[in-house]
Amino acid sequence: MIRKNKLCVAILSICVMLSACGHEPIASTKALTNAKNAANIGQEYLDGSISYHDAIVLLDDIYENLDYVSNYTVDERLEDKQKYADDDLHAYILILQSSINSDAWHGDVDSFNKVQDNLDKLNKLIKKYD
Repeated sequence: MIRKNKLCVAILSICVMLSACGHEPIASTKALTNAKNAANIGQEYLDGSISYHDAIVLLDDIYENLDYVSNYTVDERLEDKQKYADDDLHAYILILQSSINSDAWHGDVDSFNKVQDNLDKLNKLIKKYD
């Protein structure tokens, strides 16, 4: 009986130690940093802190910072979690940029809400991969 109790305590201790360990980000630091910067730009656009033009230029620079993902093959993206995550963030930065561009042309409630929706999706991806 004492032996079972010690074994249970040992297993429980190991489980607690393993659950206390932090997790490694899935996406690269470069992709996460750029995606967070893109999310900040999207929020500043929605807040009216920066213009459409400034947001587009800044997001274009960020998108180009992550252009290395275009060299990944489909197989590489599917086999490597980090490459997949980097590519996913890269794509959503483009989607955010496109929705801001669309909002500048249409300027209605629906296009503004689409920017907010795409910003929310980008933020969810950042949390997922961070």
